[in-house]
Order: sequence, then structure tokens, then C-alpha cells
Amino acid sequence: MRRLLRVSSFRAVLVYLGLFLASTGIVLLFLHGQINRALTSNNDKAVWRDAAMMNQSYALGGLSEVEKLVAQQSQLSGVGVYLLADGLGRYIAGNVPAFPAPADTQMQEEGWLHLRLQAPFAEARARLVRFDDNLVLLIGRDLSAQQATMADLARSFFIALLLLAVFGVIGGGLMGRQALARVENINQSLRAIISGDFSARIAPSSSQDELADLEAQINQMLARIESLMLAMREVTDNLAHDLRSPLTRLRARLEKLSLSAQKTGQADDIEQGLADIDQLLSLFTAVLNLSRMEAGTGDMQQQKIAVKPLADEVMELYQAVFEEAGWTLDYVVDKAATTAHIIGDRHLLAQALINLLENALVHGVGSPPHLTLSLTRRDQQIIIAVTDTGSGVDDHQLAHIRQRFVRLDESRSRPGNGLGLSLVDAICRRHGGQLHLSNHRPSGLRCEICLMVRE
Repeated sequence: MRRLLRVSSFRAVLVYLGLFLASTGIVLLFLHGQINRALTSNNDKAVWRDAAMMNQSYALGGLSEVEKLVAQQSQLSGVGVYLLADGLGRYIAGNVPAFPAPADTQMQEEGWLHLRLQAPFAEARARLVRFDDNLVLLIGRDLSAQQATMADLARSFFIALLLLAVFGVIGGGLMGRQALARVENINQSLRAIISGDFSARIAPSSSQDELADLEAQINQMLARIESLMLAMREVTDNLAHDLRSPLTRLRARLEKLSLSAQKTGQADDIEQGLADIDQLLSLFTAVLNLSRMEAGTGDMQQQKIAVKPLADEVMELYQAVFEEAGWTLDYVVDKAATTAHIIGDRHLLAQALINLLENALVHGVGSPPHLTLSLTRRDQQIIIAVTDTGSGVDDHQLAHIRQRFVRLDESRSRPGNGLGLSLVDAICRRHGGQLHLSNHRPSGLRCEICLMVRE
């Protein structure tokens, strides 16, 4: 429900529904008052007609004729209220035995009285008709039927508003869920693109609305991005591929020259040239691997991998390297992480971990140099973390150091090509995971490979 409340179309429906219910309620309230006034006016007209008829009877036949007519009307009318009394208020005729007490009598506009009576009547609206000083007639109409009608009408109006609210919320929920489904369709395609599949597109919908126009624009944008990315990768890959061949041939020639140059004392220069060529070849190989990884191409074995044995092998391989460089190492494994498995390519994951260790060895030198490799399991995630004691990275630069060829100023004098973290990030995304970078306190950089556990 919280997710549905964040949908703009559902909130718009709720706002419109609230305004519609408020305006409808005002109209129904006005209609209720008009109907009540119409019923009251009809009762008042009936009272005036009875009063005129009583006056005419008194003028023609006196008390006996009025008494006879009051008795007749009391029996015939089910809603008429009649009380004929003398000047002292003593009962003569009618269906009301006595005048109500002053506390049960309320004076209203233009001589009308609101009375609370005993059974069979409850409340009445009446007038006093005085024939002479010794003869008074209370004549009115019972309000029970009118009040019951207005109460039924009010209940009907309330039920109508309630049904409008219920159906409006249900309709808004259906519209909101439909909008969520459309947005989820867009998000699913975008997630595939974020993971590296630039050929993914949003499935077109049959409706011709604003979201369909947005989907079409996004697809056009993705097609343009894909063409630009393919063109850039093609240029990069072709350049790397074309340069590898002449560099390989040049290296072979230098190796031949190295054998003869040992006699002339120029072997050191040739060995330095071989080292430079090896560095260039390594760079081109890294660029090609990174391009294939980001494009989602190339061979990738899908197998069940135990994370701890993989980390054990890499740690055993590099332990001597770090100890020779004067580093101290800690290897921390949570109990829950010892049995964790993931699905992926063992070689690529090992390469990612090796890249993090070599990155720390080159850039994470602290005083004293120390490195921690830890395996932690959080719910359905396994986290492989490498933490060094170097100077760390400025917070505003953390988001950039995983990009291609990005090297910080203080790292320019150290060996490297700026592709190590880029390759780790690409490997993580290829396995459906993420690479998190953060500064470790009090000093150092913490690199976390987060992957989903597969039991």
C-alpha cells in the first residue's frame, strides 16, 4: 500500500475523489435541506387549509359545527393534530388530550409552534386558531413521517457517498497498479541495461498514452546510446587488437636483439624496451577484457562456487608477496560465510579479488602497512571486503575511481593503468552484484564485492 501511495496517478485519483466527494456532499446537503423545507411547506399549507375550513364551519354553525368537524378530522387524518378547548384550556374535542407543557412548547417563526407530544404523536408543528375569547383550536401536523423520510434520505445519501468513496479508491488502486506495472516494465528493461545489456528495450504497450510516448522516447535514446557505445568500443577494441600484433612482433625482434646485445653491453636498454612493450600488451589485454565484460560478451562459465575456498587460494597465493613487501595480513571469515556458495565464473571472481589485493599493495601503503581480507554474510549476500591502511580517497572521488583510466594525482608516479577497479566493477555487475567503495576509519580504503548467495 505504501508503494501504491507513491504512485502519482493514484494520489491524483485520491485528490480528485476527495474533491468530488466534498462537492457531492455539499450538493446532497443542500438537496436534503430543500426537500425538508418543501415537506414543511406542504404541511403548513395543509394546516392553513384546515384552519380556513374550521373558521368557515364556526361562522356557519358555531361551536357545535366546529366540534363535529374536529372530531371527524381527528378520525380521518392520520397526521393531523387537533385540540379544541375553551378559554381555560379544557378539552372539548380532538385527538390530543391536553395542551403540552411550556417546556415541551417552542415558539417558531410567524406564530408557528413546535410541540413535543405524547403517543401516538411524537413532535408536531402547529398553530393556534382563536374563534372567540372562550374557544381556541390547536391545529397542526405530526412530524414523525417527515422526520422518518428525512432520516431515510440522509442514510441513503451517506451510503451513496460511501459507495462512491469505496469504488473510487478501488478504481484508483487499479489505475495505480496498472501504472506500477508499466513503470516496473520500464525498470526491468533499465535494470538489464544497467547490468551491461545495451540491446535491451522497453516492450511497447498497446495503449496510446503519455507513458507509451515516454517508452518510445526512452527506446530511441537507448538505441542512440547503444550505437555510440558500440562505435566507441569498436574503435577501442580495433585499436587495441591492431596494436597488439605489431607490438608482439616488435617484442620478438627485441628478444632476438637481446641475445646479441649482451655482447655489446646494450642488453639493459633492450630489457627496458621489452618491459615497456609487456606493459602496453597488458594494457591492451585489459581494455579488451573490460570491453567484453561491459558488453556482456565473451565466455563466462556458470558454475556453483564455494566462496571461502576461492578466497583461501588467493590469500595463500599473495600472502608471501605481502609479507615480502613488509605488510601484515588479517584474514577474517564469519561462521555463516564458510558455507556460502555463488553462481558464476571462478576465474573472473578470482581475477576481481586479485585486482583488489594488487590495488591495495600499490596504493594502500600505510604506516605500518596492513591489509584485512574478510568474508561476511548478510542475509542472502556474501561480502568479500579488502581493507588497507593507506590514506584513502576523498569522498567526492569515490564515485570516479572505478571508471576507465582514472588515476588520482598522488598515484601518477606508481605503476598501473587505471583499469583495475573498472574491471572489478564490471565483473561484479556481470555476476549480478555490486562493488562498494568507502573510506575506512581512521584511515584506508575499503572495497566490498557484494554477491548473491545461491544455496
